[in-house]
Amino acid sequence: MEELNVYPEGGANLLEPDAMVLVSTGSSVQEKMVSQLATGDVYTTKMNRKMHKRTVKQCIEEMLSRKMSITYKFFPCCYIVISHITKGEVLNFPVEEDLDIEDIQYVFNYALDFVQEDEL
Repeated sequence: MEELNVYPEGGANLLEPDAMVLVSTGSSVQEKMVSQLATGDVYTTKMNRKMHKRTVKQCIEEMLSRKMSITYKFFPCCYIVISHITKGEVLNFPVEEDLDIEDIQYVFNYALDFVQEDEL
């Protein structure tokens, strides 16, 4: 992640409460809304990057080849959790209950791009 800030410092207080930021949670990253930030959260507002446009099938094939797993957590709220066999949880992505195929494709592409960046 670039330009890390510790909440409440940084630019989060200038964003809308429903704007998304990336929060470092040890060895993984979680996407949160600004309104969900807690004092001491390490985050970045820099999320703009070009993502690959893989199909869901391509994503699943690549995740399998990279030894990644997908879990859906229901409690305390709904998350798609992407894990790597050696790195553990890579991404916790909050989701709404009305998740559609485009949302799934976005999450998969996001996680794969994140893992690729980390491997470089």
